[in-house]
Amino acid sequence: MPQVAIVMPKMSMTMTEGELLVWHVNVGDVINAGDVVCEVATDKIDMEVEATASGTVVSLHGEPGDVMEVGTPLIMVDAEADDLLAGIFDAPAAPAEEVVAPAAVEPTAVVEAVPAANATVEKILATPKAKATAQELRVDIARAVPTGTDGVVTTADVQKLAASALSENRGLDKRLKTRLAIARAIEASADIPAFSMSFAMHITGQPINDATQRTATYALAWARTLRAFPELHANWNSGAPESFADVALAVSVMAAHGVVTPVVSIPAHDDSGFAAQLEAIINEASNGRIALEYLKSSTSGFAELGAWPVTAASGILIRPQSTSIAVGRAHITDEGAYTLPFTITADHRLSDPADVALLATEFARELHS
Repeated sequence: MPQVAIVMPKMSMTMTEGELLVWHVNVGDVINAGDVVCEVATDKIDMEVEATASGTVVSLHGEPGDVMEVGTPLIMVDAEADDLLAGIFDAPAAPAEEVVAPAAVEPTAVVEAVPAANATVEKILATPKAKATAQELRVDIARAVPTGTDGVVTTADVQKLAASALSENRGLDKRLKTRLAIARAIEASADIPAFSMSFAMHITGQPINDATQRTATYALAWARTLRAFPELHANWNSGAPESFADVALAVSVMAAHGVVTPVVSIPAHDDSGFAAQLEAIINEASNGRIALEYLKSSTSGFAELGAWPVTAASGILIRPQSTSIAVGRAHITDEGAYTLPFTITADHRLSDPADVALLATEFARELHS
């Protein structure tokens, strides 16, 4: 039987590495394609990694806590058949000029060390073992909540403090990883000659109150707008434009550790029944769960910011995107109508201000009830 690798998958457009959290298989286990084999912390969320081949686990590569680059083998399997999915998740949605950003240095969590035998520590009521444990775990024993008799800090109190500190640092690290990923995306897109235009369009009908339904409705309207102007929904590749065959929207969704962007391919013809599926994808992403099929390259960016009093927000273009839109909070102007602010960002090599004005007009027309 051929021996194939299950690799660290690319779980977002900006992901370059992931942290191995826990194994769910052992050497000698028989697995099937689709089984969860491990969990990985990406630059934004924690994800389950599924097997891309069936067979017997021959070896595991890495220990929990190891940071591994995308494409690095995680598991070697004596496969029942060739791994037909190998590398599929790294394929771009369309030909694009590849720009490789410098690898970011993994941030190291710093936990405050205990000063050696200073006066403050000496005055703290704590058992000798608790003080020794604080030194070993490098936490400030003065921050421990005492539970012992007469306010004495116990070993358990110190261990609880250390666990809390690690949890806090992990949350900070995940946010920092998110910001680093965004920074890499900005650096990689810095040479795109993008410009932005903001609009306040008068829309007939009533604004949508439910945030998920609102996001899905606006996203579908934007997809239809792009299909109406294929010459503007394109990629500037090697000095010439190439229109995208499909609309693949990177939909920004707020999750626990920042914004995540599932990439959703919008049906080309009848998308009227797709809204419910799109809402389900958005809800899953807000809870930190994105299926691998929604982690790929996108043709346009979309952000719905109606939960905040936003009137304009310029987006960035992540290759191979040539457009993005950020929609702000609607304001009711009179009975049966509202004003919707939004900002469109476009690649100046493919669009000029008149083109973007056409996109804005079409987007508003799609929203009229």
